[in-house]
Amino acid sequence: MLEVLSGDTYRATRMALDAASLRFQVVSNNIANVDTPKYRNRVVLFEDQLKQVLFPDDSLEGVRTRPQHIPIGPEPLGEVPGTVTLSPAVAWRADGNTVDIDLETTRLIQTRGKYQAMARLAGEHHRSLRMAIGGGL
Repeated sequence: MLEVLSGDTYRATRMALDAASLRFQVVSNNIANVDTPKYRNRVVLFEDQLKQVLFPDDSLEGVRTRPQHIPIGPEPLGEVPGTVTLSPAVAWRADGNTVDIDLETTRLIQTRGKYQAMARLAGEHHRSLRMAIGGGL
C-alpha cells in the first residue's frame, strides 16, 4: 500500500471516523432504550486510548542520520478500535434505567461535529493526493 495511505495522520483520521460511526450506533441504541427498565447505557472509549498510543509517557525518540540505523522511539501507529463499555452512571430513575436523554442528545451532536471535521480532513487528504498525481481538483 502507498505510504501516504498508511501514514499515521491518515490512519488516525480513519480510526476517528470509525469510532465516531460506532459512537453514533451506541448513542442511537441508548436513545432507543430510554424506556427499557434496568437498561444501562453504553459509551464508546476511543480518544484516551488514541492519546495513549500517540503520546506514550515513556517515549524517547532517537534521530536517524542514515537509513541503516535502527529506529528508537514510539512504534508506528497501530489500530486503536473504539471500545464499547457500560457507562459508570448510577441509575437515578425508579426503573433502574441509566439513560439520560439530554446527555445522549448532546453526545449525538458532539459526535456529528467530530465526524464532519474528520471527514473534511480525510477529504482534504484525498484532494491533495489527486493534485499530487496530476488529477487536478
